[in-house]
Amino acid sequence: MTAAATQRIMARLQRLPDDRETEIMEFIATLEDEPISPRKTLDLDAFCVPTERGKHIDEYMEEMRAIL
Repeated sequence: MTAAATQRIMARLQRLPDDRETEIMEFIATLEDEPISPRKTLDLDAFCVPTERGKHIDEYMEEMRAIL
């Protein structure tokens, strides 16, 4: 989060009624205590259907790169 964003958030928090400010500050404290989970990786191969045509794509791509 940038410093400007932090300043905007703090300015908004100062304008809140006291009872809401406490509630929001407690919520922010719980977020800070939770560890950030790593991103899940997608198995892109699950979306592919193997075909006879694509069986030798690696060799074909190597040949094309050698030509260029």
